[in-house]
Amino acid sequence: MSLNRYAPELAQSFQLPLERTGPWLRAIVPWFVVAVAAQFAKDLDLPGQGLIPFLANLLAFGAFAVTWQRFVALDEAPFRPVAIRIGWRHLVWGLAYQLLLGVEGAPALLVAKFMAGSADSQIYGLVAQEAFQVLIGPMFLILPHIALYKRDSGTNGASLQEMTLAGGISVGFGYVLSNLPFLMISLAWANLVPELPQGQITTVLAVIMPMVLSFAAMTVSAAFFAKVWMRLRIEAPRVGRPAPDDGQDGSGPVKPRRTERLQKRKR
Repeated sequence: MSLNRYAPELAQSFQLPLERTGPWLRAIVPWFVVAVAAQFAKDLDLPGQGLIPFLANLLAFGAFAVTWQRFVALDEAPFRPVAIRIGWRHLVWGLAYQLLLGVEGAPALLVAKFMAGSADSQIYGLVAQEAFQVLIGPMFLILPHIALYKRDSGTNGASLQEMTLAGGISVGFGYVLSNLPFLMISLAWANLVPELPQGQITTVLAVIMPMVLSFAAMTVSAAFFAKVWMRLRIEAPRVGRPAPDDGQDGSGPVKPRRTERLQKRKR
């Protein structure tokens, strides 16, 4: 299996916000404001001070990602800011995403623990995390499955398990590449912040800039997984079930085997 199997989907995911800027802004702006407000709320003396930012971030990322993935895959127009609706998909998506982030961050925590005090612990931790992302990348297909799956759609597409197995590490490799530019920028920004003059503007930028990078990375990775999910929904082998032969996948009806054709000729 080629590692660049999903290179077209990855390239389209980077291009889409530039090509469809209007729908992207309508999808991202309301929830970006919610996420930034949650970060500033950490400094306020509010009841449930630690829980409120977590829930707000969970909702903000989940609501934006579901809206964006449904636009990317189904061409469903993002809501207008005056018609924001929150459903079970947004909450479940956000919760699943936070759990997956915890899983993918485990190698970095282990490396930091075993290499405590080493100057290179951060570098080795990032390398371990990126390698682990390649392996568990197919698990992230559960996110577009939450956003896009419809039980009564009438399609005979592959199941989530079949898509995960068929995607393989090519999906994980694409996931790493979708996040890599923003990871590099975030590392450079983290090194730059201590060098900036201290003041209110620097404090505000220190809060906003990580959220900008997080939502930018989410834009690309969410679009990538949505496109891969739609492709694997058709291409993934159906375990124990025949592939659809109605030609909806563009391949046309299933041709008879060569042995069957030879037998018909003999008759």
